[in-house]
Amino acid sequence: MGTEGTAIETHLVRQQRSAELDPRIKDDWSRNQLLTSPDKFDDMIRTVCVVAQINKKVIGLNSVTIRAML
Repeated sequence: MGTEGTAIETHLVRQQRSAELDPRIKDDWSRNQLLTSPDKFDDMIRTVCVVAQINKKVIGLNSVTIRAML
């Protein structure tokens, strides 16, 4: 399936995710074998800051962990 000419939607989601988007992110992580511990999903989902989608399917995302630098 080609994506030529299809617009990629990007969503800034840091601290403003939706109940509609979370399952898509979980599905993407599962499909790409990135969610090896499903019980850690709630912790991992908080790090997501940008999501890219085509036709409501997640094709990429970026996450960040903020911590104090000592």
